[in-house]
Amino acid sequence: FRDIGIQAARMTERVEIKRATKKKSGYEVEKRDDGFYYITAVPSKKSSIQPGDRILEINGVKYTDFKTASKANDLFDTMVLDVIPDDE
Repeated sequence: FRDIGIQAARMTERVEIKRATKKKSGYEVEKRDDGFYYITAVPSKKSSIQPGDRILEINGVKYTDFKTASKANDLFDTMVLDVIPDDE
């Protein structure tokens, strides 16, 4: 096998992890008239994300795909990770 300057892409795997608790994350968004989604609540004042910040993506889902504020808020309860397995 000779190196021809092309790197093989490593296989990635998408993993969804649902929160094991009924307690909400503390983050909430709302859709405003300009079509964007904005943070309206955070779990801590120490959070680097603050009310009024515009959201572009949650867990890899772009704001244009949220459909509703309710569906966007549901994304905070699931963590989506794109990972490369250790055996790859």
